[in-house]
This record gives sequence, structure tokens and C-alpha cells, in this order.
Amino acid sequence: MALLHSDVEMHGEDLSTVSEFELQQGEAVSFSLSYQLSHYRWPSAPDVAAALQETEVFWREWIEPRMARGNWPAPVAHSLIVLRSLIYAPTGGIVASPTLRLPEQLGGERNWITGFLLVA
Repeated sequence: MALLHSDVEMHGEDLSTVSEFELQQGEAVSFSLSYQLSHYRWPSAPDVAAALQETEVFWREWIEPRMARGNWPAPVAHSLIVLRSLIYAPTGGIVASPTLRLPEQLGGERNWITGFLLVA
């Protein structure tokens, strides 16, 4: 089962979940999408701020010892984070084709593949 939690009201419309809201500068709204086996009890809404902070700490601690010294440290760090995020932690499998759905050109005809593969 997939569960969507948010700070704003949502409703179903034409087989989609929609919401309409306005934000002022400095305001934030959270959306959290999670999943679990459907025969389990529905979990409560996650603490999105705490999860975001935990995620930021994880990535900062992970990248620090790997930071490139010298030329282009920011692009190297970004590339390492992208590559690391393509790994499925439980098995070490990598996403086979991360750019599979990217069109060759916007509005072009070569944007027909719609799936991802996970190699375990």
C-alpha cells in the first residue's frame, strides 16, 4: 500500500490525488509518500522535519570523507551523491537505467519508455 501524508487538504479527482494551496515567502508544506504491506496497520504521519534533518545529516557525514580536494569539489561531490543514491541499500543492487524516461528532446517523439529496472 502507498500512503500520502501532507499538511494540506487533499482529495481525489479523476483517479488522481490533488490539492490546491498558496504559500507565502518563508512558509513550507510537506508531502510524504511511503509504502508498506497492505495487511499491516496504517502508520501515523511521519515527522517530515525530523526525517529531512536525519537525511541531511546522513548525506553530509557520508560525503565528507569523500570530498575531492583541489579542482571541482562541488561537481565531484554531486556526482558521488547521485551515484550513491542509485544503489538499493538492502541488496547493493543498482538502478539499471536512471535516464530511461528522459526525452531525447522536449516534445520529441523519442520518449516512449516508461519503466525502471532494478538489478539485485
